[in-house]
Amino acid sequence: MISAHNNLPNNEINCLIIGNAGFLGYELAKKLLSQNCKVVCIDDKNRYNSAWKHMNQLSDNKNLLWLKSDQNINIEKYIEQAPDYIFHLSLIDFYESFDIETSLAQAYAAMNIETYLSLCQKTGTKFLLASIESLYEEGFLQLQQLDKKTIDRSIFWQIQEDIETLTIKTVEQSEVNARVVRVSDLCGLGISIKSPGVLNRLIFSALQTKTIILPNEGLDEVYLTHIEDVALGMIKAMFSQSSKGKMYALINKERISLLSIAHLIKKQLGDILIKYSAVDIDGERQGLTQAMINSQEVLGWFAHHHWEDGALDTLKWLQEIVPVKEINNIPPLISFQKKESLEISKSNLFNKVSSNFHGDTKINSQISSSKIQNQPTTIKKKHFVPPLTIQPPVVHFSLFSILNRITKKFFSSKKIAIKLLGIVCGLILFLVIIPQTLFELGYDAILANYQDNINYILNLGEKKQNMGSSQTIKNGVKFIQPMVMWQRKLIGNSNDKIYKTKLQSAVDLDKVSIDISKVHQNMELMLDVVLGRGVGDLTNLQQESKRELAAAFDEIAFIEAYLKKDNNNNDDLDKIVQVKNHITNWQEFILQIPELFAFDSRKVVAVMIGDSLELRPSGGFLDSVMLLTFEKGKLLDVQVKNVYELDASLKGIIKPPDELNYIIEQHLGESQWWLRDANMYADFPNKTAPRIAWFLQKQTSLSIGSVWAVDSYFIQNLIDLIGPVFLPEYNETINSDNFLDRLYFHANLNLGNEKNTASFLQTLTLRLSEKIKAASSVSLIKTLPFLSSQASQKHFMVWYGESGQELSLQPWSGEIKKIPNQVVEFGDLSVADYVMPVDINLGINKANYFITRSLNYNITLDNKSDSAVKIAYSLQNSSQTETWPSGSYKTMVWLYVPADAILDKVWVKNDNGDTIEVNNKDIEIVNDAGKKRVGLYLEIPPASKRLIELTYKIAKSLNENNTFGLYIQKQPGITTLPVQIVVNYPPSLKLSKLSQQVIKRSGYFELGQDLEKDIFFAVSFSP
Repeated sequence: MISAHNNLPNNEINCLIIGNAGFLGYELAKKLLSQNCKVVCIDDKNRYNSAWKHMNQLSDNKNLLWLKSDQNINIEKYIEQAPDYIFHLSLIDFYESFDIETSLAQAYAAMNIETYLSLCQKTGTKFLLASIESLYEEGFLQLQQLDKKTIDRSIFWQIQEDIETLTIKTVEQSEVNARVVRVSDLCGLGISIKSPGVLNRLIFSALQTKTIILPNEGLDEVYLTHIEDVALGMIKAMFSQSSKGKMYALINKERISLLSIAHLIKKQLGDILIKYSAVDIDGERQGLTQAMINSQEVLGWFAHHHWEDGALDTLKWLQEIVPVKEINNIPPLISFQKKESLEISKSNLFNKVSSNFHGDTKINSQISSSKIQNQPTTIKKKHFVPPLTIQPPVVHFSLFSILNRITKKFFSSKKIAIKLLGIVCGLILFLVIIPQTLFELGYDAILANYQDNINYILNLGEKKQNMGSSQTIKNGVKFIQPMVMWQRKLIGNSNDKIYKTKLQSAVDLDKVSIDISKVHQNMELMLDVVLGRGVGDLTNLQQESKRELAAAFDEIAFIEAYLKKDNNNNDDLDKIVQVKNHITNWQEFILQIPELFAFDSRKVVAVMIGDSLELRPSGGFLDSVMLLTFEKGKLLDVQVKNVYELDASLKGIIKPPDELNYIIEQHLGESQWWLRDANMYADFPNKTAPRIAWFLQKQTSLSIGSVWAVDSYFIQNLIDLIGPVFLPEYNETINSDNFLDRLYFHANLNLGNEKNTASFLQTLTLRLSEKIKAASSVSLIKTLPFLSSQASQKHFMVWYGESGQELSLQPWSGEIKKIPNQVVEFGDLSVADYVMPVDINLGINKANYFITRSLNYNITLDNKSDSAVKIAYSLQNSSQTETWPSGSYKTMVWLYVPADAILDKVWVKNDNGDTIEVNNKDIEIVNDAGKKRVGLYLEIPPASKRLIELTYKIAKSLNENNTFGLYIQKQPGITTLPVQIVVNYPPSLKLSKLSQQVIKRSGYFELGQDLEKDIFFAVSFSP
């Protein structure tokens, strides 16, 4: 039923758009073409005259082909290669250009729905039906022809219901991959002058008569939705992996009064008179239902454009294209009394189909043949009647009239005492109880908003519909707040300062939440693109998110500042600091994403899966490798390979470098260097990652553009975030609580494994990746700042190759840090120190499951002589047996200290408390990454503990600056490291400024914390 302007070339079709080519179809085609999709538009292009200039922007695009609608030619004749996607927009065309003389048979033939569904059934093409959501009954803003005959649209609603039913039923019976989207109140460039939309009627009324007549005092509301937002929503629905058989409402949730629209038109056109109809419209209007709102949230769709943008675009468009004579033929917007014959019994298919979310329903299977006779329809209207908008009565009163009534009533009775008591009680009620109650209700509402906002920002709760309402509540209580505070002050219970701080914090936190919600929206779109579910400009999304996060950070910094001034709000301050850290995580992630997802190139990323139960310097033993292929931000391929499988493909013999020879050959007993032992360096971006990339290039012939490293704790935390994972291979469900236990249970040597069998970690990684790809973009939002938090804890590290070297120096890199010489707020450091303890499992077992560790740091500062340092690093093995995979912990311990440190002695203390000084010949001292590395080999039997003590001096003393700084770096692959810091200082000095809270003692101070990430501590002294 399609005739072509020319034959369609093979291998050129991806997307087929049917109908509405000058309006929504144009916007849809534009977005698809911008992503290099091949697009075929089926519509009569000749019906769009020269006024539709915007269509010319696409005419020269080689990826666009026009086919002319024709009911006499078979579509399959011209489409030799099946399209991947079909967007059916003809119902929107039929609604906009509805002709009352159209018969059912003509209407069904124009839709041609069965042909396209049949094509989808044969070829597996995905199908989307665009439909109209009737939010109002026809009597609402009723359109009337100039001859006063009412337009009866019953035939349209009947055809729409039949076509929607057929589409959904085809999904159920024939497994066609179809979905339905409903739209309403569309606005934007290219709208038809025949469109019955409310906005069109208001604009034409203003252009024709310079007058807008509004029913119900203009308080009725509509939902103006820009076609750009609708087109994007259709693409999201089409590309979603879980939208089959679902229905979505792509309608802006913002309700706009007709009066607001009229004033906007008046503002643009100038001399326009706004009048109100003498006859109001009765009835009940449906509006957006919860099912419709739920469908938007499931899809992750929202309206980007403000309603004014769409209204102004429509106004400008109609002013340019509509001749005066055509304006005069457009029926005006006028009011009617409700028609008595209207039937109020709409069968709302949306609520039926929404049972895909909330339950099962049955839908009529066929379009009845009795409905396709060549006769005008006589079907009764089946739509909800609009609500009656009731205005509150206007009450006129004066002080004199009130006093007069009170006086007359008062003196008409002899029971004066009772009346006086009543007056006093009324005054108490009016001046005390009611204000106190209203204030507490408002304050409680603000507290609820405050907590909801924090939960939303920290991904602990859902976005609330009342987000941003704190300012409104504050305005509502500010008039009674002075009276309330004065009354409470009289009874000694005034907390005016606390209330004011809380109110202002809540208002500012509203702004932060709104900023973060915009970031979430941008990131949902970005994830849709990355996972191949949608299209969008990734760079623009990143830049917009950077701006929103900068604004959010500024707002949260203000909140933190004035909470610090109020010592009574420590709990609130802790929460705000959490929010601030979370925003920082977002900012770090946003900076990384262009390189992370290869916005401008094609890149293969190697993700190293480390087993932390067998610890290595830069994470865990390399168990598996996940290979991700990105191109211009889109994830194209995912593979997970066992490290032994990769090592088996290595040709030739690779000898380990000299600095690793004693570890590889002597302790591990390997005759050559393998990929699985390539992470024997503590400096990830400068040594470990480049060597891993080199090995993989030799083994796979792939050019590795980036290397990521994750450890077992990253996987455990990810499972905690996204939920349990079922492993059919093991018939087990893995959650964050049992993950490490099951990892230990399934431990396997895999040495020289020729069978290439998948390990437990490899299998779990594959299933995790499948779960992530299947999850909605909305549910994956929380995983993005999660990457930043895991990077700060060294559970996730990134190397971007030579091209991204500058980014590799960011907090995600895992590099060995430089010792700062200057610190903001402290200036130049008189004495600066650095410590990083590293232990390596050389026992070829999983003993790290039982290892706990701690670090004590003690320094004595002096203003005349060198500073003396003592480090005590403790390792305890809680295993109870030598049976593999537990057993003795055979480890090489490396202690990194400043390169200019003057080493003194090394001791080892055993369980009996015996301290043994280690001979120099048993100590390895090398320069590594700008630091001095002190190495020592130890064996710690089960149920035993060892304490390594190192003393050294720093040839610096406190000078006139009197400042000290200490950087302690955490090893990748471990969880928390308990740290205790003691700083001794001369009695002639006193503490001036501290970067963290400490416990002050006489002549020294101490602080302790469980180190989850690197820590920098600074202190300044004064005489």
